[in-house]
Amino acid sequence: TVAGAMECGAGYYISKINFDGTVTCVLNDSGSGGIETITTGGGLTGGGSTSTVNISHADTSSRSSVNNSGRTVIQDITLDTYGHLTGLASATLSDTRCSSSGTCNQICIGTDCISSWSAVPQDLQSHLLSCYDKVDPAWYTTSTCYASCASDFVVTEWSCAYGYPNISGTTVNCVDYSSYRSRGSGICTRLGPGDSLPPVVTHPISCYQTRDCIYSSVTCSASCDSGFVVTDWSCTKGNPTISGTTARCVDYSSCPVASGSGTCSRVS
Repeated sequence: TVAGAMECGAGYYISKINFDGTVTCVLNDSGSGGIETITTGGGLTGGGSTSTVNISHADTSSRSSVNNSGRTVIQDITLDTYGHLTGLASATLSDTRCSSSGTCNQICIGTDCISSWSAVPQDLQSHLLSCYDKVDPAWYTTSTCYASCASDFVVTEWSCAYGYPNISGTTVNCVDYSSYRSRGSGICTRLGPGDSLPPVVTHPISCYQTRDCIYSSVTCSASCDSGFVVTDWSCTKGNPTISGTTARCVDYSSCPVASGSGTCSRVS
């Protein structure tokens, strides 16, 4: 036996490694080296004291794959000390509001369930709306953009940056006859429980018309809805005339263009 050596010479083998980094060498009487004993710990198999020793990962789970479908789902997952999966437990949901294909027709929080829902939050009392349109002047002379309120909402404010405004319950538009573009913005307000559409007191009207230069005049006209009469009317091109529920603009210039806008009011 040689103690305190840094390495073992021929005919010796290491029997011990010391704390100071030196080794203890032992004479190999048989002329060949070998291991004494290898003992496996948890999660391993094999080991021994023969010249050839095998060590393997122990089978701690023996689990097969699980492929559920429909209302059958994995309910429990069990792990061992080493983090290996050792158990899978499945369960079938008894709630028939979800089909066997996994499609559900209700959303529930506790016992509070709904089967339909709006894209608009239920506590929202108003929302904005806007529209924009632009046309090619080589092909079109009029640009009209449209906007609509969400369900259970009605238009309460609407104005046009380009064009003349029109309002009809839940739908609005801007009509422009000169700049080849139309743009508008406004507000929709939610109707309360049992509310109906608020009575319309006034609504805007407008008209536009143009003709080739071979003509000596052109007329555009606009009419009020039933139960309304024209109360305000002006022409940006042409001379204005009003007859009860109809308003007109007549232009007699060369290459005539007639356009106008105004307001209709409900007959009390």
